[in-house]
Formats: sequence, structure tokens, C-alpha cells
Amino acid sequence: MLTQIIIDTLVRTSQLSLIAVGLSMTWGIVRFANVAHVQFAPVGAYLALVAASGIGLGVVLGSVVGILAAGVLGVLLHLFFFRRLSSFSSATALIGSLALSIVITATIQAIAGPRPERLPLAPAPGLRLGDAVVTRAQIWVVALTVAIFAVLFFVLAFTNAGRAVRCAATNPDLASASGMDVRRVSTSVVFLAAAMAATGGVFIAADTSISLEMGSALLLAVFAAVIMGGIGSVGGSLLAAAVLALAESTVLRVDFGAIFGGDPLLVPVSYRPAVGFVAVILVMLLRPQGLFGLGGRRA
Repeated sequence: MLTQIIIDTLVRTSQLSLIAVGLSMTWGIVRFANVAHVQFAPVGAYLALVAASGIGLGVVLGSVVGILAAGVLGVLLHLFFFRRLSSFSSATALIGSLALSIVITATIQAIAGPRPERLPLAPAPGLRLGDAVVTRAQIWVVALTVAIFAVLFFVLAFTNAGRAVRCAATNPDLASASGMDVRRVSTSVVFLAAAMAATGGVFIAADTSISLEMGSALLLAVFAAVIMGGIGSVGGSLLAAAVLALAESTVLRVDFGAIFGGDPLLVPVSYRPAVGFVAVILVMLLRPQGLFGLGGRRA
């Protein structure tokens, strides 16, 4: 059981962390909680499906096209929708993002229909590791996530572009006064964040399936990871996603009936969002700045 919990945790962390880190980065830059951010996951997954099956590009190239298209959509929404709303107030932008999230879901349903879909991956038997099973798709998901974050942290820590992002997130007024084009930096961050969320959606689709409920199912877990990690903290969001994924995987795998000497009792997967609820409540009560945050915005 322990091996399977570790595998489930790694896969779930890979899926959650890409979306959560993207949300944390944009939250630190645009200064409001973009509820619609999680919808880039199903958008990217559905666009990847269309490119892979409808256009015939194959899963790999189709996924790249879908991810880039979702990033472009994120930029367009930022330039022509969120930038105007946030000029009024962050509350206005928040409400607008909630409305946009509903519109995106309705649009996907009108175009793709309500039925879940799957990426056209070739069937392959799972690999057995002791009493656990891992699929080849899950191995690729974890490996690619590690590579993505290695590149991301290198860019943020050791390049001029990364320093610009951190400066714009910490003090945009001072960065602008120093001659930095803060708007261009924020647009670049929005593109990257939307593309990361779309990548997370593609990874979920490769592991399970694509559905209309993907965005709403991710909403609480992603916000829980961002709040637990400290708003604006990239590393904190990644670590918090891992903590949350471990909690979810453990709760879903443990036989509570055996613990208390009764009949087998496993928590249904539909109760997974409750873990996020509990995590958010505990963190907001005990450490409002987040488990890994220091109280300030960081990129």
C-alpha cells in the first residue's frame, strides 16, 4: 500500500503543482485570485485532443499545440478582459473570473458535448512495483513535471527574465520606475501560467480522461495548494501541492475499517475535495500566511 500511495502522490503532485504554481505566479503579478485559471486545464486538454485526433497531429505534437493555444488564450483574456476589470478593483476582477469560468465550461459543453473523452494513447499494460501498479503515462507525467520545474526554477533564479518576474511581483511600482516594462512581464507570466495549467490538464487527460468537471474538480485543491504554500510563492505552492497530494492519496487508500477492527471501509474518491476544505480551514486558522510563506508576495 505504501508504494501505491507514493506513486499516487507523485502523479497527483505533478497534476496539481503545474496549475497551482501558475495561479500563484499570476496572483503575485496581477493581484487578484483568478478563479478561471483552473479552466485552462480542460481547455488545454480538449485543444490537445482536437489537434491530436481531429487534425491528426498525434498525441505529442497535438498536446504541444493545445498547450500553446491555451497560453495564447490566457494572454488574450488578460489583455482584453482581466486588465480592464482589475483597473476597477480586485473584487471586480475576481467576480469576473468566476463568471468567465462558467462561460468557458458552457462553451466547452456546447462544442465538445458532456461526455468524457480520452486522448488517443496506445493501450499499454501497467508496470507492477511490488503490490503497486504504475502506468507508462504516469511515469512520463512525473518525469516531464520534474523537467518543467527544473527549467522554471533555473530561469527564475539565474536569468534576467526571472529576476524581472520577481521584481515585478515584489514591487511593480518600483520596477516600473526603474525602467522595467511591467506590463510585458505580466503578459509573459500570464502566458506561462496558462500554458502550465493546460499542461496539467493534458497530464490529467493522459492519466484518466477529459471531462467538463475537470476545472471545477481542481478548483479547491489548486487554491488550497496556493494558500497553503503562501500566495505568490512558487516553491511554496509546489511543496504545498505535494503535501496536499500526499494527504489525498493517504485518505483514499487507507482502510479505516481495518484500523478500527471492522469491515473494510475506504473513502470514496468523490470525497477527495473534502481534504482540500480541511487543509484550507486549518491553514487559514493556524498560519494565514501559508505553510511556506513569509507574509509577503513572492514570485
